[in-house]
Amino acid sequence: MKIGIVTFDFGGLKKRGGIGTAYSRLAEILAESGHEVTVFYVDIHNRVSGRGIYSNGAMRIVIVKVPKSLINLHTWVGAGSIAVMDELLKYKMDWVHFHDHYGLGWACVMAKRFGVSFERTKFVVGLHGPLNWVKEAHGTSHDQSTDYLQNRMEYGLVSYADYAVSPSRYLLNYLKDRSWVLPKQTIVIPNVNKLGSRNADG
Repeated sequence: MKIGIVTFDFGGLKKRGGIGTAYSRLAEILAESGHEVTVFYVDIHNRVSGRGIYSNGAMRIVIVKVPKSLINLHTWVGAGSIAVMDELLKYKMDWVHFHDHYGLGWACVMAKRFGVSFERTKFVVGLHGPLNWVKEAHGTSHDQSTDYLQNRMEYGLVSYADYAVSPSRYLLNYLKDRSWVLPKQTIVIPNVNKLGSRNADG
């Protein structure tokens, strides 16, 4: 299977937080299981000096740059999602994993929803904590116009993905309590350490 992982955080590339740890391990496990894995690292804040495609063992890492022209037109939040779609259109992926934060898969799921592209690609969104959850956890409010855009993009990504995976039932309940629409195929799987039969196909 050709599997893509889209993330702004990945082990060995600057920051490595919870999302980076989870997706680094997922990429390793899928590659070890014989899948063709491509990690699309979205350099939102232009912190990686290199560009292009790199090989990291059994996987490829594609550095996705976000052009200033897109940022000027769509803000950095919207530009990131469009840059991701432009890059993924160059590949024929069977499955693509996104995380919810920043809504980087929004343009892709919308293109599929309206029949523009990605008809044969399955999109999986990993629930790690959207902006609203982060703001509530820190006791802060939406104080920038991009906050509202990011919130709506995260909501659209989660709602229209083919599958949603949450590491805990707590986060699912949090979203349901706030009237988020979740995909019919929504399951709880703790952050992976090995590949089980239930998710061996992506």
